[in-house]
Formats: sequence, structure tokens, C-alpha cells
Amino acid sequence: MRRLGRDETSGSFAVDFALILPLVVVIFCGVSALAIAFWKQSILQAAAGEAARCIALAASACASTGGACGSADQGVCYAVTVAASRGLADLTAAQVTVDRGATLGTASVTSVAIAYPFSMFWVSVRLTASAAYPNAS
Repeated sequence: MRRLGRDETSGSFAVDFALILPLVVVIFCGVSALAIAFWKQSILQAAAGEAARCIALAASACASTGGACGSADQGVCYAVTVAASRGLADLTAAQVTVDRGATLGTASVTSVAIAYPFSMFWVSVRLTASAAYPNAS
């Protein structure tokens, strides 16, 4: 028997919302983690490229950081400083590798590689960036 003034679908919105909400939250968290990973990857790539160029050209800006990052290699410290200035303050000198004698074909280049562990929510990956720049003769 049907009551007057009551709809038989009352409460269905609450049930639908309770079923859909976890899915929406998971999608939102996944998109957020992916966006932050892309942002950090962009910073890593820019830092590797800028450090490779600076080291290869033997620019004085590379030496201005001193050894404050915990590495004797000023090029490594420069890469860490560039990443920190762009918002990635937790990059360490141990995660940066500089090779001043690398070759690319027949050219002598300076190569910078960065391996950075990234984890957020349930995502845990290693972000990598590398760059090479011809050495000044």
C-alpha cells in the first residue's frame, strides 16, 4: 500500500552517493598523484638540462654553490640547487650523477642523470631525468 505524499525513490540518492563516492575519491587521488609526478618530472628534467649545460660550458655560476649540498662535485651541487630553487627541495646529491667525459656519437659531452624516488598515496615509482650537453673545447 502506498502512502500519500511519499515518493518510493526517497533515499535512493543517498545510496547512489554512497556507492559512487569511493570511486570519485580514488579517481581524484590518482589524478592528483599523477599531476604531482609530472610536475616533479618536469623539475628534474629542467635541472638536469641546466646543470649539464652549465658544467659543459664551465660557467662560473656552477661553482657559486660551493659544496653546501654534501658533495665535493660542484656540478652535482648546482643540479641540487637548481631543483631546490624550482620547488624540489628534497633532492639529494646522492641522487645526481655527473659524467664529464661521456660520448654521444663522436662528440664529447657532459651528461647529468637524476634518479628520484616518488611516492604518494599508493603510487611508488622512480622518476628519472637525464641530459647531455657538448663540452666546450
